[in-house]
Amino acid sequence: MLKTFLIVLSFPLSAWSQIYNIKKININGLTKTKKEVVLRELTFTEKQSVSTQGIQESLENLNRLNIFHTIKSKIINEGDSSVLTLDLKEKWTTIPFLKLSSGGGVSQTTFGVYDPNILGHYLELGGQFEKLEEANSGVVWFKNPRLFGKRMGVNIQAWSFSRIRLKYDQSLEDPLLINGFLHKRQMYYFDLFKEFKKDFLLRLDVEYNKDEFSTDFLDDDVLSLVTVKGLPQDTEVVFTGVGLTWGRVLSDQERFHGYGLDLGFRYGSVKSTGIDDFSESSIRFQYFLPIQNRWNFAQRVHAGSTSTDVLQYWNYLGGLESIRGFSDNRFAGRYYWLSNTEMRFTLFRKPNYIFQLNSFYDVVAAHERFKDLDTSSGSSIGLGGRLILPKVYRFVVRMDYAVPLKKNDDINLSFGVQQFF
Repeated sequence: MLKTFLIVLSFPLSAWSQIYNIKKININGLTKTKKEVVLRELTFTEKQSVSTQGIQESLENLNRLNIFHTIKSKIINEGDSSVLTLDLKEKWTTIPFLKLSSGGGVSQTTFGVYDPNILGHYLELGGQFEKLEEANSGVVWFKNPRLFGKRMGVNIQAWSFSRIRLKYDQSLEDPLLINGFLHKRQMYYFDLFKEFKKDFLLRLDVEYNKDEFSTDFLDDDVLSLVTVKGLPQDTEVVFTGVGLTWGRVLSDQERFHGYGLDLGFRYGSVKSTGIDDFSESSIRFQYFLPIQNRWNFAQRVHAGSTSTDVLQYWNYLGGLESIRGFSDNRFAGRYYWLSNTEMRFTLFRKPNYIFQLNSFYDVVAAHERFKDLDTSSGSSIGLGGRLILPKVYRFVVRMDYAVPLKKNDDINLSFGVQQFF
Protein backbone atom coordinates (compact mmCIF):
# COMPACT_ATOMS: atom_id res chain seq x y z
CA MET A 1 0.00 0.00 0.00
CA LEU A 2 1.47 3.36 -1.08
CA LYS A 3 0.68 6.67 0.65
CA THR A 4 1.94 10.02 -0.71
CA PHE A 5 1.98 13.40 1.07
CA LEU A 6 2.74 16.61 -0.81
CA ILE A 7 3.74 19.65 1.24
CA VAL A 8 2.02 22.96 0.52
CA LEU A 9 2.30 26.29 2.30
CA SER A 10 -0.56 25.45 4.63
CA PHE A 11 -3.19 22.76 4.88
CA PRO A 12 -5.74 21.47 7.40
CA LEU A 13 -5.00 18.26 9.23
CA SER A 14 -6.86 15.27 7.86
CA ALA A 15 -10.07 14.27 9.55
CA TRP A 16 -8.89 10.65 9.53
CA SER A 17 -5.77 9.24 11.12
CA GLN A 18 -3.71 6.15 10.45
CA ILE A 19 -0.82 4.88 12.54
CA TYR A 20 2.42 3.77 10.85
CA ASN A 21 5.26 1.83 12.46
CA ILE A 22 8.25 3.46 10.75
CA LYS A 23 10.98 0.90 10.13
CA LYS A 24 13.22 3.10 7.96
CA ILE A 25 13.44 6.71 6.75
CA ASN A 26 14.97 7.36 3.31
CA ILE A 27 15.91 10.92 2.29
CA ASN A 28 16.53 11.72 -1.39
CA GLY A 29 17.66 14.90 -3.14
CA LEU A 30 20.10 16.39 -0.64
CA THR A 31 23.12 17.98 -2.32
CA LYS A 32 24.09 20.56 0.32
CA THR A 33 21.88 20.12 3.37
CA LYS A 34 23.02 17.59 5.94
CA LYS A 35 20.74 14.64 6.68
CA GLU A 36 20.57 15.48 10.39
CA VAL A 37 19.01 18.88 9.54
CA VAL A 38 16.05 17.01 8.03
CA LEU A 39 15.79 14.33 10.71
CA ARG A 40 15.60 16.77 13.62
CA GLU A 41 12.52 18.45 12.09
CA LEU A 42 10.60 15.16 12.16
CA THR A 43 8.37 14.42 15.15
CA PHE A 44 9.45 10.77 15.08
CA THR A 45 12.47 8.57 14.43
CA GLU A 46 13.04 5.15 12.92
CA LYS A 47 11.45 2.29 14.88
CA GLN A 48 8.75 4.61 16.22
CA SER A 49 5.04 4.86 15.46
CA VAL A 50 3.57 8.01 13.91
CA SER A 51 0.11 9.13 12.86
CA THR A 52 -0.93 10.80 9.62
CA GLN A 53 -1.10 14.09 11.52
CA GLY A 54 2.45 13.55 12.80
CA ILE A 55 3.72 13.12 9.26
CA GLN A 56 1.93 16.27 8.10
CA GLU A 57 3.36 18.22 11.05
CA SER A 58 6.86 17.02 10.17
CA LEU A 59 6.47 18.09 6.54
CA GLU A 60 5.26 21.48 7.73
CA ASN A 61 8.33 21.78 9.96
CA LEU A 62 10.55 21.13 6.94
CA ASN A 63 8.69 23.74 4.91
CA ARG A 64 9.18 26.32 7.67
CA LEU A 65 12.96 26.01 7.27
CA ASN A 66 12.50 27.75 3.88
CA ILE A 67 15.48 25.95 2.34
CA PHE A 68 13.53 23.42 0.25
CA HIS A 69 11.70 24.20 -2.98
CA THR A 70 9.74 20.93 -3.07
CA ILE A 71 8.95 18.47 -0.27
CA LYS A 72 7.21 15.15 -0.97
CA SER A 73 6.80 11.99 1.05
CA LYS A 74 5.87 8.38 0.29
CA ILE A 75 4.98 5.59 2.69
CA ILE A 76 5.25 1.95 1.64
CA ASN A 77 3.71 -0.57 4.00
CA GLU A 78 5.68 -3.78 4.46
CA GLY A 79 3.57 -6.03 6.63
CA ASP A 80 3.26 -4.53 10.12
CA SER A 81 5.90 -1.83 9.45
CA SER A 82 6.40 0.99 6.94
CA VAL A 83 9.21 2.70 5.04
CA LEU A 84 9.03 6.51 4.72
CA THR A 85 10.77 8.15 1.75
CA LEU A 86 11.27 11.92 1.60
CA ASP A 87 11.97 13.45 -1.83
CA LEU A 88 13.40 16.95 -1.40
CA LYS A 89 14.49 19.63 -3.84
CA GLU A 90 16.76 22.27 -2.29
CA LYS A 91 16.65 26.02 -2.90
CA TRP A 92 19.72 28.03 -3.82
CA THR A 93 20.34 29.77 -0.50
CA THR A 94 23.42 32.00 -1.05
CA ILE A 95 21.55 35.24 -1.66
CA PRO A 96 23.20 38.47 -2.83
CA PHE A 97 20.85 41.44 -2.54
CA LEU A 98 20.60 45.05 -3.66
CA LYS A 99 17.97 47.43 -2.34
CA LEU A 100 17.41 50.93 -3.68
CA SER A 101 14.96 53.21 -1.89
CA SER A 102 13.93 56.84 -2.04
CA GLY A 103 11.44 58.54 0.22
CA GLY A 104 11.17 61.46 2.58
CA GLY A 105 13.64 63.43 0.49
CA VAL A 106 16.51 60.97 1.00
CA SER A 107 17.96 58.06 -1.00
CA GLN A 108 19.14 54.74 0.41
CA THR A 109 21.30 52.03 -1.17
CA THR A 110 21.75 48.68 0.57
CA PHE A 111 23.69 45.67 -0.68
CA GLY A 112 25.14 42.52 0.81
CA VAL A 113 24.98 38.74 0.86
CA TYR A 114 23.71 36.10 3.26
CA ASP A 115 23.14 32.35 3.40
CA PRO A 116 20.65 30.73 5.82
CA ASN A 117 22.11 27.26 5.19
CA ILE A 118 25.88 27.65 5.59
CA LEU A 119 27.69 24.39 4.77
CA GLY A 120 24.33 22.61 4.84
CA HIS A 121 23.97 22.95 8.63
CA TYR A 122 21.02 25.41 8.67
CA LEU A 123 23.20 28.21 10.08
CA GLU A 124 22.83 31.78 8.81
CA LEU A 125 25.73 34.14 8.09
CA GLY A 126 25.45 37.51 6.38
CA GLY A 127 26.86 40.97 5.82
CA GLN A 128 25.32 44.23 4.64
CA PHE A 129 26.48 47.73 3.64
CA GLU A 130 24.09 50.67 3.63
CA LYS A 131 24.52 54.19 2.24
CA LEU A 132 21.90 56.74 3.30
CA GLU A 133 22.77 60.00 1.56
CA GLU A 134 26.37 60.65 2.74
CA ALA A 135 26.19 58.42 5.84
CA ASN A 136 27.53 54.85 5.62
CA SER A 137 26.57 51.87 7.81
CA GLY A 138 27.45 48.19 7.93
CA VAL A 139 26.48 45.02 9.77
CA VAL A 140 27.58 41.40 9.99
CA TRP A 141 25.45 38.74 11.66
CA PHE A 142 25.31 35.08 12.59
CA LYS A 143 22.23 33.05 13.51
CA ASN A 144 21.84 29.48 14.73
CA PRO A 145 18.09 28.66 14.82
CA ARG A 146 18.63 25.13 16.19
CA LEU A 147 21.09 25.54 19.05
CA PHE A 148 22.11 22.13 20.48
CA GLY A 149 19.71 20.56 17.97
CA LYS A 150 16.71 22.02 19.84
CA ARG A 151 13.97 24.46 18.83
CA MET A 152 15.98 27.35 20.23
CA GLY A 153 18.71 29.57 18.85
CA VAL A 154 21.06 32.53 19.06
CA ASN A 155 21.35 35.69 16.98
CA ILE A 156 24.57 37.77 17.03
CA GLN A 157 25.00 41.14 15.25
CA ALA A 158 27.75 43.77 15.05
CA TRP A 159 26.84 47.19 13.61
CA SER A 160 28.63 50.36 12.62
CA PHE A 161 25.76 52.78 12.11
CA SER A 162 25.59 56.36 10.79
CA ARG A 163 22.51 58.44 10.09
CA ILE A 164 21.66 62.11 9.74
CA ARG A 165 18.84 63.02 12.12
CA LEU A 166 16.79 66.14 11.39
CA LYS A 167 14.33 67.37 14.00
CA TYR A 168 11.25 69.33 12.92
CA ASP A 169 8.88 71.58 14.84
CA GLN A 170 5.97 69.21 15.57
CA SER A 171 3.47 72.01 16.24
CA LEU A 172 3.48 73.44 12.70
CA GLU A 173 1.60 72.35 9.58
CA ASP A 174 4.62 72.91 7.32
CA PRO A 175 8.05 71.27 7.85
CA LEU A 176 10.34 73.63 9.81
CA LEU A 177 13.76 72.39 10.91
CA ILE A 178 14.79 73.16 14.49
CA ASN A 179 17.90 70.96 14.88
CA GLY A 180 20.01 68.28 13.23
CA PHE A 181 23.06 66.09 13.77
CA LEU A 182 25.02 63.13 12.41
CA HIS A 183 24.43 60.16 14.69
CA LYS A 184 27.19 57.51 14.79
CA ARG A 185 26.69 54.28 16.73
CA GLN A 186 28.74 51.18 17.44
CA MET A 187 26.28 48.43 18.34
CA TYR A 188 26.71 44.83 19.46
CA TYR A 189 23.62 42.66 19.84
CA PHE A 190 22.96 39.15 21.16
CA ASP A 191 19.70 37.31 21.68
CA LEU A 192 18.68 33.84 22.78
CA PHE A 193 15.29 32.61 21.59
CA LYS A 194 13.14 29.58 22.27
CA GLU A 195 10.22 28.27 20.21
CA PHE A 196 7.67 26.82 22.64
CA LYS A 197 4.95 26.07 20.12
CA LYS A 198 4.63 26.43 16.38
CA ASP A 199 4.71 30.16 15.63
CA PHE A 200 5.23 31.17 19.30
CA LEU A 201 8.70 32.36 20.30
CA LEU A 202 10.28 33.88 23.43
CA ARG A 203 13.37 36.10 23.07
CA LEU A 204 15.92 37.38 25.62
CA ASP A 205 18.43 39.95 24.35
CA VAL A 206 21.39 42.11 25.32
CA GLU A 207 22.56 45.15 23.32
CA TYR A 208 25.47 47.56 23.77
CA ASN A 209 25.33 51.00 22.13
CA LYS A 210 28.03 53.66 21.97
CA ASP A 211 26.68 56.88 20.45
CA GLU A 212 28.67 59.85 19.15
CA PHE A 213 27.51 63.01 17.37
CA SER A 214 28.97 65.50 14.92
CA THR A 215 28.01 68.07 12.30
CA ASP A 216 29.51 66.09 9.39
CA PHE A 217 27.45 66.12 6.15
CA LEU A 218 24.97 68.71 7.48
CA ASP A 219 23.75 71.48 5.16
CA ASP A 220 24.54 75.09 6.04
CA ASP A 221 20.95 75.82 7.11
CA VAL A 222 21.09 72.91 9.58
CA LEU A 223 24.54 73.95 10.86
CA SER A 224 23.18 77.33 11.87
CA LEU A 225 20.53 75.58 13.99
CA VAL A 226 23.12 73.36 15.68
CA THR A 227 25.01 76.49 16.74
CA VAL A 228 21.94 77.48 18.76
CA LYS A 229 20.68 74.08 19.95
CA GLY A 230 23.97 72.22 20.31
CA LEU A 231 24.64 68.51 19.80
CA PRO A 232 23.26 65.68 21.97
CA GLN A 233 25.58 64.21 24.60
CA ASP A 234 27.67 61.17 23.67
CA THR A 235 26.33 58.11 25.49
CA GLU A 236 27.01 54.47 26.30
CA VAL A 237 23.99 52.27 27.07
CA VAL A 238 23.60 48.56 27.80
CA PHE A 239 20.11 47.18 27.14
CA THR A 240 18.60 43.97 28.48
CA GLY A 241 15.28 42.97 26.98
CA VAL A 242 12.58 40.38 26.51
CA GLY A 243 10.31 39.79 23.53
CA LEU A 244 7.45 37.57 22.38
CA THR A 245 6.68 36.72 18.75
CA TRP A 246 3.45 35.05 17.70
CA GLY A 247 2.23 34.13 14.22
CA ARG A 248 3.72 33.70 10.79
CA VAL A 249 3.51 35.52 7.44
CA LEU A 250 3.97 33.45 4.28
CA SER A 251 4.46 34.74 0.75
CA ASP A 252 4.62 33.55 -2.83
CA GLN A 253 6.15 36.97 -3.75
CA GLU A 254 2.90 38.06 -5.41
CA ARG A 255 0.69 37.86 -2.34
CA PHE A 256 1.10 37.49 1.42
CA HIS A 257 -1.09 35.73 3.95
CA GLY A 258 -1.02 35.28 7.71
CA TYR A 259 -0.22 37.50 10.65
CA GLY A 260 2.63 38.34 12.98
CA LEU A 261 2.69 40.00 16.40
CA ASP A 262 5.89 41.05 18.19
CA LEU A 263 5.95 42.49 21.72
CA GLY A 264 9.19 43.89 23.14
CA PHE A 265 10.45 45.53 26.32
CA ARG A 266 13.99 46.48 27.29
CA TYR A 267 15.76 48.36 30.08
CA GLY A 268 18.66 50.68 29.30
CA SER A 269 21.48 50.98 31.83
CA VAL A 270 23.29 54.23 31.01
CA LYS A 271 27.07 54.29 31.57
CA SER A 272 27.40 58.02 30.80
CA THR A 273 27.22 60.64 33.55
CA GLY A 274 24.26 62.97 33.88
CA ILE A 275 21.71 60.69 32.17
CA ASP A 276 19.25 58.44 34.00
CA ASP A 277 18.50 54.84 33.12
CA PHE A 278 15.40 54.38 30.98
CA SER A 279 13.13 51.79 29.36
CA GLU A 280 11.63 51.17 25.92
CA SER A 281 8.63 49.16 24.76
CA SER A 282 7.29 48.24 21.33
CA ILE A 283 4.34 46.51 19.64
CA ARG A 284 4.53 45.43 15.99
CA PHE A 285 1.64 43.76 14.16
CA GLN A 286 1.13 42.72 10.53
CA TYR A 287 -1.87 41.09 8.89
CA PHE A 288 -2.30 39.91 5.29
CA LEU A 289 -5.43 38.48 3.67
CA PRO A 290 -5.67 37.22 0.06
CA ILE A 291 -9.09 38.02 -1.40
CA GLN A 292 -10.33 35.99 -4.35
CA ASN A 293 -7.66 35.47 -6.98
CA ARG A 294 -6.10 38.92 -7.44
CA TRP A 295 -6.62 41.02 -4.31
CA ASN A 296 -4.42 41.20 -1.21
CA PHE A 297 -5.30 43.24 1.88
CA ALA A 298 -2.26 44.32 3.95
CA GLN A 299 -2.17 46.02 7.34
CA ARG A 300 0.74 47.11 9.54
CA VAL A 301 0.45 48.67 13.02
CA HIS A 302 3.43 49.75 15.13
CA ALA A 303 3.51 51.46 18.53
CA GLY A 304 6.32 52.28 20.90
CA SER A 305 7.55 54.38 23.78
CA THR A 306 10.71 55.49 25.55
CA SER A 307 11.04 57.02 29.01
CA THR A 308 14.11 59.14 28.22
CA ASP A 309 14.57 62.69 26.98
CA VAL A 310 17.81 61.70 25.18
CA LEU A 311 17.09 62.58 21.55
CA GLN A 312 18.82 59.63 19.88
CA TYR A 313 16.43 57.23 21.62
CA TRP A 314 13.26 59.01 20.56
CA ASN A 315 11.08 57.49 17.86
CA TYR A 316 11.66 59.07 14.42
CA LEU A 317 9.19 58.46 11.60
CA GLY A 318 9.01 59.76 8.04
CA GLY A 319 8.74 59.06 4.35
CA LEU A 320 11.59 56.58 3.97
CA GLU A 321 10.12 53.74 6.05
CA SER A 322 6.99 54.87 7.92
CA ILE A 323 4.58 57.37 6.32
CA ARG A 324 4.73 58.16 2.62
CA GLY A 325 4.44 61.75 1.40
CA PHE A 326 6.57 63.33 4.14
CA SER A 327 10.21 64.16 4.82
CA ASP A 328 12.36 61.57 6.56
CA ASN A 329 12.31 62.08 10.37
CA ARG A 330 9.38 64.50 9.94
CA PHE A 331 7.65 63.14 13.06
CA ALA A 332 9.40 62.44 16.36
CA GLY A 333 8.41 61.82 19.95
CA ARG A 334 8.82 59.68 23.04
CA TYR A 335 5.51 57.94 22.23
CA TYR A 336 4.15 56.95 18.83
CA TRP A 337 1.81 54.75 16.87
CA LEU A 338 1.76 54.09 13.14
CA SER A 339 -0.74 52.48 10.79
CA ASN A 340 -0.22 51.52 7.13
CA THR A 341 -3.17 50.08 5.19
CA GLU A 342 -2.84 48.79 1.62
CA MET A 343 -5.10 47.08 -0.89
CA ARG A 344 -3.06 45.35 -3.59
CA PHE A 345 -4.48 44.19 -6.93
CA THR A 346 -2.69 41.98 -9.46
CA LEU A 347 -3.37 43.69 -12.79
CA PHE A 348 -1.70 41.00 -14.89
CA ARG A 349 0.32 37.90 -14.25
CA LYS A 350 2.87 36.37 -16.64
CA PRO A 351 5.36 33.53 -16.08
CA ASN A 352 8.32 35.94 -15.87
CA TYR A 353 6.74 39.05 -14.37
CA ILE A 354 3.74 40.28 -12.40
CA PHE A 355 2.37 43.82 -12.16
CA GLN A 356 0.38 45.03 -9.15
CA LEU A 357 -1.52 48.22 -8.42
CA ASN A 358 -2.07 49.34 -4.85
CA SER A 359 -3.87 52.02 -2.91
CA PHE A 360 -2.76 53.00 0.58
CA TYR A 361 -3.55 55.09 3.64
CA ASP A 362 -0.78 55.96 6.14
CA VAL A 363 -1.30 57.68 9.49
CA VAL A 364 1.06 58.39 12.38
CA ALA A 365 0.96 59.93 15.84
CA ALA A 366 4.22 60.97 17.57
CA HIS A 367 4.17 63.03 20.76
CA GLU A 368 6.22 63.86 23.84
CA ARG A 369 3.30 62.96 26.13
CA PHE A 370 1.39 59.68 26.21
CA LYS A 371 -1.97 61.39 26.69
CA ASP A 372 -1.64 63.12 23.30
CA LEU A 373 -1.59 59.84 21.33
CA ASP A 374 -5.33 60.10 20.63
CA THR A 375 -4.45 62.85 18.12
CA SER A 376 -2.74 61.89 14.87
CA SER A 377 0.29 63.92 13.80
CA GLY A 378 0.08 63.32 10.06
CA SER A 379 -1.60 61.20 7.41
CA SER A 380 -1.45 60.57 3.68
CA ILE A 381 -3.24 58.69 0.93
CA GLY A 382 -1.95 57.49 -2.41
CA LEU A 383 -1.55 55.04 -5.27
CA GLY A 384 1.36 52.89 -6.38
CA GLY A 385 2.62 50.15 -8.65
CA ARG A 386 4.69 47.01 -8.15
CA LEU A 387 6.75 45.08 -10.70
CA ILE A 388 7.46 41.56 -9.45
CA LEU A 389 9.85 39.04 -11.02
CA PRO A 390 8.68 35.71 -9.51
CA LYS A 391 11.76 33.77 -10.63
CA VAL A 392 14.15 36.19 -8.90
CA TYR A 393 14.32 35.86 -5.12
CA ARG A 394 12.38 38.70 -3.42
CA PHE A 395 12.58 41.00 -6.48
CA VAL A 396 9.90 43.69 -6.24
CA VAL A 397 10.24 47.22 -7.66
CA ARG A 398 7.94 49.64 -5.86
CA MET A 399 6.81 53.17 -6.76
CA ASP A 400 4.28 55.19 -4.73
CA TYR A 401 2.75 58.65 -5.05
CA ALA A 402 1.34 60.04 -1.79
CA VAL A 403 -0.69 63.15 -1.02
CA PRO A 404 -0.62 64.44 2.60
CA LEU A 405 -4.03 64.76 4.24
CA LYS A 406 -2.88 66.10 7.60
CA LYS A 407 0.22 68.33 7.81
CA ASN A 408 1.88 69.64 4.65
CA ASP A 409 4.94 68.45 2.75
CA ASP A 410 6.11 68.12 -0.84
CA ILE A 411 7.85 64.71 -0.82
CA ASN A 412 5.16 62.97 -2.88
CA LEU A 413 7.11 60.32 -4.80
CA SER A 414 8.92 57.35 -3.29
CA PHE A 415 10.33 54.14 -4.73
CA GLY A 416 12.22 51.11 -3.60
CA VAL A 417 13.01 47.44 -4.00
CA GLN A 418 10.58 45.14 -2.10
CA GLN A 419 7.17 46.03 -0.72
CA PHE A 420 6.82 48.99 1.66
CA PHE A 421 5.94 46.38 4.29
